[in-house]
Amino acid sequence: MQRALAEQAAAIRASTPGVRRGDAEALHAWRVAVRRLRTLLCALPAGRLRRTDAATLQQGWRAWAARLGPARDADVWRAALAEPRLRATLSATPAGRRFLAAQERRHRAAKQQQARVPADPSYTRLLARTQRLLAAGLPADLAALGARRLEKSVRRAFRRLLAEARRRGRRLTRAERLEETHALRRAVRRARYLAELCCALLPRGACRLRHELAAVQETLGDVHDADVQLERLRALPPAAARRARHLILGRRRRAWTRYQAAWAVLLFDLRTAK
Repeated sequence: MQRALAEQAAAIRASTPGVRRGDAEALHAWRVAVRRLRTLLCALPAGRLRRTDAATLQQGWRAWAARLGPARDADVWRAALAEPRLRATLSATPAGRRFLAAQERRHRAAKQQQARVPADPSYTRLLARTQRLLAAGLPADLAALGARRLEKSVRRAFRRLLAEARRRGRRLTRAERLEETHALRRAVRRARYLAELCCALLPRGACRLRHELAAVQETLGDVHDADVQLERLRALPPAAARRARHLILGRRRRAWTRYQAAWAVLLFDLRTAK
């Protein structure tokens, strides 16, 4: 657990200079490391460990991830607009060309905000507090806690995430429910992180589930990206957006079909996992 936590903190520090430069890949790596760090902190047992700075830091990183979320969305949207067929469709009309220019301006503004955020003194303080917790606060508490109680806490967190995913997956009967698909994706993603990072603390079958969880997360990510892109197209007049919407809807339908197949495999393995 200490090694997994330290690896995520190191990844956050390593990607911070790239985030300040506005680099899209660095921002993606930073967000993944922050989500993994938060997932691990949430898996710690309540009580004594939560009286450390762990719970406060988890919320602090959540707030910073939210602040940098628009910059990541802008990167994903810009990459989607670079797709040749979609770009050609939008460039075919004056309204579409104005829309593309406006999106480019929005992307530049988002990247300027991205460059400012990690330079904030409160970000530096959060990094320092996290390092102190991982170097001094948690090791002593984990040693006092004992491996068995830690294992129970991680297993409990994993079961809770799987139960949430099952519950949300059962309710997800209509492909067009954007909020529900995104909530399911978050639960699956957190379960995947625990299966990957805490395999030694989980049952053997849980470790095997990480591949199925990753497949569901990735297909739902494609669905979510398409949903966000369809929302962005609302700024276009209907006539100019019609063809672009058709392309994105086709991409979304294919992603949804892949999700249904991946979800069926995950449910089967959940029933057979030991």
